[in-house]
Amino acid sequence: KVLKIFGPLLEDSKLKKYGQNVKYDWIILKRLGVTVRGIDFDTMIANYLINPHKKNHNLDDISLEHLGVRKIATEALIGTGKNQTTMDKVPLETITEYACEDADCVFRLVSILKEKLKERGLEDLLSDVEMPLAFVLGKMEMNGVSIDVKFLKELSDNASEELAGLTRAIYDEVGEEFNINSPKQLA
Repeated sequence: KVLKIFGPLLEDSKLKKYGQNVKYDWIILKRLGVTVRGIDFDTMIANYLINPHKKNHNLDDISLEHLGVRKIATEALIGTGKNQTTMDKVPLETITEYACEDADCVFRLVSILKEKLKERGLEDLLSDVEMPLAFVLGKMEMNGVSIDVKFLKELSDNASEELAGLTRAIYDEVGEEFNINSPKQLA
């Protein structure tokens, strides 16, 4: 029912869309038969371009940094560890505020991050390189890659033989066997 209503809007390239980690959403919706078009901005990619040395570019961190907003933590909804559940198990009433907050923060971040990209001359890098690349990577993730299993097995076997030979050479040089992976024994 939701896809029937929103599918045409998501597929309309004239309607510009913003998001956080849009590649993920694009893949999920593509698997459900909806090809999202008109994606204009990704706050995660933009924030990475602005500060590539920063460790985290998740929406919680970006929202706190640029908006001063401490978002509802995902863990507050789904828990952690062995008691962790999945979002589809969270009641709609509970998840509504979380989802709206995500959308609001993304929307509010766009103008701030666009300005920072402009100040640094990075607008074209985002629009001409990074955004198209996100969908190339999305297609690659969906399609997978072909792996030559026989070649990888041979490579693994050769590496194991070479490692065994090097290990024997080390033991011969030292005159006894020990755990090479132990810094204490190696010393």
